[in-house]
Amino acid sequence: MSHEEMLRQLRLTEVQFRDLLQRYANFMNSLDADQKAVIKSTSPSLAQAAASFGPGASEADLLSLVERFSPTYKSTFFCNVWCLNPE
Repeated sequence: MSHEEMLRQLRLTEVQFRDLLQRYANFMNSLDADQKAVIKSTSPSLAQAAASFGPGASEADLLSLVERFSPTYKSTFFCNVWCLNPE
């Protein structure tokens, strides 16, 4: 699935998506370890997140989307949530 299709499904512009990633990173960085654990335990896996876009989206598509718009925050976004919830 293309980046444009994914953004269209999210109903966000490129600028809004980049801002979302920045705000998410700031939010996660403001939490203590226990608070982060709660967020991680209630977040979807990467596979679940990709599946939410429908059968045309893969985990690689989702990773590519985040990497394209925010390579600086990619590790924060995925390691704080999806990497710790593999399935």
